[in-house]
Amino acid sequence: MPLFTADDLQVIGLTLCTASFSTLIIFPFGVGLAWLLARKNWPGKTLIETVVALPLVMPPVATGLILLNLLGRHGPLGAFLRDTFGTEIVFTWKAVVAAMAVLTFLPEACLQVDQPDGAERQPDRRRRGSCFASRTSA
Repeated sequence: MPLFTADDLQVIGLTLCTASFSTLIIFPFGVGLAWLLARKNWPGKTLIETVVALPLVMPPVATGLILLNLLGRHGPLGAFLRDTFGTEIVFTWKAVVAAMAVLTFLPEACLQVDQPDGAERQPDRRRRGSCFASRTSA
């Protein structure tokens, strides 16, 4: 008896393909945003940090409903994509990639930067513009 059926292999293949595609899409944006948030101070940085942190504090179901409303046939982004490019997003592999990208890109971009290099090198995390550091003195 085989370890995996044809359906199992199809699901595994879809998962690997969508995860790989999502990673390729979000990697350059994640690195760029992480660098920008960690190294620079600019107007609106706190707002961007808040948006970055939202997938961490919102339940995945709520994030999924927001994506469904945005990318649905009558949603602002979904209607634009359908009218302009003739493509549907919802209930396709593209929706899986979009969900993976949203749920992993924003928090992971910042969490990787937020890890201190060492207590002796970075005792005050706010010094380097840490993504989720408190704005008040410690």
